[in-house]
Order: sequence, then structure tokens, then C-alpha cells
Amino acid sequence: MPPSLTVMVREGDWKYVHLANGGREQLFDVAADPDETEQLVDEFPEVVERLHDAAVEHCRQRGYDEAVANGSLASYPFRRLDGVRGGDYPARPSDLLPDDA
Repeated sequence: MPPSLTVMVREGDWKYVHLANGGREQLFDVAADPDETEQLVDEFPEVVERLHDAAVEHCRQRGYDEAVANGSLASYPFRRLDGVRGGDYPARPSDLLPDDA
């Protein structure tokens, strides 16, 4: 599995994102935040855990063995990826918005 792999899960208004590159997680409430600028991982750890587990199970059921390692989604040490928004994902999605947004 390449370090650039991203796994996403939707449940109702929740959207969970796992970035293999650096093992980073994101959680958004897409109804309240359709632009996905407010990071909610720290505020809703139970939702993160539930959707992470759903992503693991989905990958297992479909035979994506390389996406799962030791009962969790695979992660790789962070590395800069050329051609991805200037070579990096932002620390916060809102960092990509113009100042007047």
C-alpha cells in the first residue's frame, strides 16, 4: 500500500479520513461543516474509534490486507509527497481557505 493511500468512511453526517502517510486521522461533521474545515478528532474520540474500526473491517472483508496492520489501518512515517497541494496536506483543512472566506 503506498504511503499516499487515504481511507474514508461516512456514517450519517460524519466523515472519517485516515491518511496512511503519517497515520493521521480527520473527522468532520459534513452537515454542520460542508467545507470540511473544522477538525473534530479530539472532540469526538468515540466516533473516530467507531469509524476507524468500520474502515478496518471493510478493508478486511474486501481482502485489502495491505491496508490493515495489527488490527489497525496501516500507517507509514510521514513523507512529503510532490504534487499534493504543494507537496503536503495542511495541518488544518481551514489553512487552505483564503483569508476573506
